Amino acid sequence: MDREESPNDASPPRTPRPPRNAKAECSICSNLDIRILRKSRWRHHGLTLGERKWTFNVLASDLESQIATCKYCAFLCDALREYEDDSDLDDWKMQDEDERWVGITGKDSGILELSCDKLNLQLYTRGISTPWHTTGKLGYIHEDPLSNQSIQVLLTWIQECTGQHPRCAMTSPARLPSRVINVGPANGSKQPFLYNSRGETRQYATLSYCWGDVQPMTTTRATLRQREAGIDFWELPKTFQDAIFTTRRLGLTYLWIDALCIVQDDKNDWQKESAKIAAIYHGSHITISATTAPDCASGFLSLRDNEDDAELQFVGDNGVQQSVFARKYVHEHHVPFNKPPSTYDEPEPDQDDFPVLKRAWCWSERRLATRVLHFLEDEMIFECATSSRCECMALDERANGVKRDFATMAEHNDQPYAKDMWKKLITEYTQAGMTLPKDALPALSGIAKLMRAPLMGNYFAGLWTGHLHELLLWQSAPGQDCHRAMHYQAPTFSWASRIGPVTYIPWDTTQKMCFVSFLEASAVLKTADPDGEVSNGWIRVKGRLTPAMLNCYYDHANNLTCLIEAKEGITQFEPDAVEDVDGETGKIVYCLPIVSNPPKYAGGDVGRIWTLVLRQAKKVPNAFKRIGITSGIYMRNLDRDSAHLYA
Repeated sequence: MDREESPNDASPPRTPRPPRNAKAECSICSNLDIRILRKSRWRHHGLTLGERKWTFNVLASDLESQIATCKYCAFLCDALREYEDDSDLDDWKMQDEDERWVGITGKDSGILELSCDKLNLQLYTRGISTPWHTTGKLGYIHEDPLSNQSIQVLLTWIQECTGQHPRCAMTSPARLPSRVINVGPANGSKQPFLYNSRGETRQYATLSYCWGDVQPMTTTRATLRQREAGIDFWELPKTFQDAIFTTRRLGLTYLWIDALCIVQDDKNDWQKESAKIAAIYHGSHITISATTAPDCASGFLSLRDNEDDAELQFVGDNGVQQSVFARKYVHEHHVPFNKPPSTYDEPEPDQDDFPVLKRAWCWSERRLATRVLHFLEDEMIFECATSSRCECMALDERANGVKRDFATMAEHNDQPYAKDMWKKLITEYTQAGMTLPKDALPALSGIAKLMRAPLMGNYFAGLWTGHLHELLLWQSAPGQDCHRAMHYQAPTFSWASRIGPVTYIPWDTTQKMCFVSFLEASAVLKTADPDGEVSNGWIRVKGRLTPAMLNCYYDHANNLTCLIEAKEGITQFEPDAVEDVDGETGKIVYCLPIVSNPPKYAGGDVGRIWTLVLRQAKKVPNAFKRIGITSGIYMRNLDRDSAHLYA
């Protein structure tokens, strides 16, 4: 909000503050003191007293009525007046039926928050104490993200993580990757260069970023020796420069960036080093995330604008006047970093401001890394497997964020519900964008390595042999642009064979009926990575095939409807990709029942069953390709002793 005034403008007069008894307790705000709130909880609307914060609501008119007698109410009114012309705040003093409620939240971090209409404010000091009865550190955000004050905040977060978080502790000292960038001294007196490590134990940083449409500086076979001799800092893209600046300021010597540390035109080197991605990010001391940069040329270090923070004056109970600042706070910026497990399989909110969070490789890197430092436009956010922290101190550090939730999944990969964790991961992973579709399995390789456990069985082509009945029940997300990859990247029964988001069929796993037996499941690896690209794959099953006829048509709104007509009836089905059914009306397909709930009726009937829709392969006898899934066919007396088939 623009607060500049012409010389002739007169500032609105502030309500005078008469002397008050410091011990008087205000019936409206309870002196913003949790001790008084506990005693008078009955008189506050919507009061909650948590372990680390308290919150309640008051009417704006009640705050106004106490200006002459309560310095705390007067102070809150002053803060709201500073933003009364803001577009997020309608007339906060409206009366009668349109009266505004003001939400007040106090945190043990020393932050006080106000909310009214769409406006959210944080009140903070830049000193060592607050004038209200809360304790803890304060959330002043320095304009320079690499200032001494900002760096001290970052080092404190890292030290707390390494010293106080057992879950984040390294089981053994991390060794340097095959190649790293030696960033040179902090004063920049020497050029960075590519260093070939000997496997020594050293702390290093990693960079997570978007390549974007701009090709970054890379290491190739032709430039490898040149990079080892030295890298011209000013020829590097801005994101790489900022990463080197940050690494130096954190007191680290080594930095790993994929574009420079992997020989990009050497297929063998790329396959060997990309297979180590999980170990590289997990072993890094800190992962620097250029979270808001859409490409490597944009950079992520910029001055944070805190000039719009309003400065208020408050006289404490000790009679000392103190400056208190008010700043607007946007809750949505914290949502991707403070996400409860119940919404893990739901799409993230609009992430246009956070391009890195929408890329598949970065999605994996964030979960694999031990610690991640996100650079946003307004502040920095720190994530580890135990907590989440931010400079403004509004983020609940103990809430279940993405990293903490994934760490819990990896720790319980030997539990029966590990398969459900995997389905949630794939649902979210397939929403992320990918420049090269063939990277669908390589980018997930590190996650698969951490999820490996006896109960999961063998991993192949994005699936686990221990839970094939359930993991085959995926479908392309309705209404999304899903299509087959132009070149082979996985067998058709795998979600990785097509491009676009997937969802999984919800069903009761405790009372299932299975109609197939899996005799063999395997894939032919394309690289040395056992969890990476594949060149072929198959599942050999024993079950019953039912022939049906395919019927597809477009309605007046150009929406595709697909039907299959079998002797048991006609039902709609969801194709895995439009290419699988386009122009195929009248062709014969086959239904392979997988699972169902228990019988609903006597006499051998079963209820609705989940069925894969297959097409016979052209080149391999007795082999089939998956084209979709349906649940609308009802069958009687399903016989499991039928012929073998390949799918």
